[in-house]
Amino acid sequence: ALPFSQAHKNHTIAITMTNDTEITKTTATKECYPGIIATGLTSQVYNTQNPPKDWADISLLIPHEPIRQELDCIRQGLQALHDTFVIAKNGNSTETDEYWKIIYFCEWMVDIFVVQIHTHHQNEEDIYFPWVSKKAGKHRWDENADDDGAKGPKMFSEDHDTLVKQLHAIEDVCEEMIQKRGRDCQDLITKLHQDLFPKFDSELREHLKEEETLVPPILRKYCTHKEEKAIIQKIGQKDGLQAGVKNYLCAILVSMKQWTTPEYRDGEFMMTLPGPLRYLVQHFYLLDYENIMVAKRDAPLLLQE
Repeated sequence: ALPFSQAHKNHTIAITMTNDTEITKTTATKECYPGIIATGLTSQVYNTQNPPKDWADISLLIPHEPIRQELDCIRQGLQALHDTFVIAKNGNSTETDEYWKIIYFCEWMVDIFVVQIHTHHQNEEDIYFPWVSKKAGKHRWDENADDDGAKGPKMFSEDHDTLVKQLHAIEDVCEEMIQKRGRDCQDLITKLHQDLFPKFDSELREHLKEEETLVPPILRKYCTHKEEKAIIQKIGQKDGLQAGVKNYLCAILVSMKQWTTPEYRDGEFMMTLPGPLRYLVQHFYLLDYENIMVAKRDAPLLLQE
């Protein structure tokens, strides 16, 4: 990887990212769960008209919101790369010195985003959905579809298989661009921008929507918040420090700046972590993630390295 400064807070970004702005006041309806900002959600299920009302509604928003926010960032990043390296170079042979934008962005895709998606899907299949199935018994979870035709865990798993194949194709292109050090990548950028990513983006969003529609009612009826917290702790222990804490947890906390208040994020959510780990996250890991990983993600939008 190229040398990359850890101090990117003062970098000028060509496009202002909405998720860099921390919202501190809730403008949702009074029915919204305390500390949740419905106007900041990217969910296709929950919004100001249908705000999350309890822990069951929030359960999947916590892992899903960072994924959708990152999909938005990837789309903007690919558009910027396409504008810089495809459109701008047509009919112009001037050499560019901005290959670092491609390299940093692709490194983030491979090292962070791909890992997050794999981690999330594996946790659902190995731990979360089997737990829900056990709690719910035979109700709507034994077959591929329930009485209303809604998807169940087996169908979600099939969705995961399809999405993973699409993700691997994206990862392969990103790795090829890294190997090429960003040079002569116009065709690869176009392939990502116009073909591979739009399909993956659309299908993943639909998949997340289906989960957020089906799962919360099952949780609410057959599980308790205390039981779910214990399962989340089990998932955290299984993921470990790198994938679980430094990667996914930090992505969740960055995401929460858009859809939760500081009181919820630093209080109800962070207080579920052991004290020593909470200290490390707040004073070290989160700062590194924001200053390095988020900057690499947004490299296509930066005006200077």
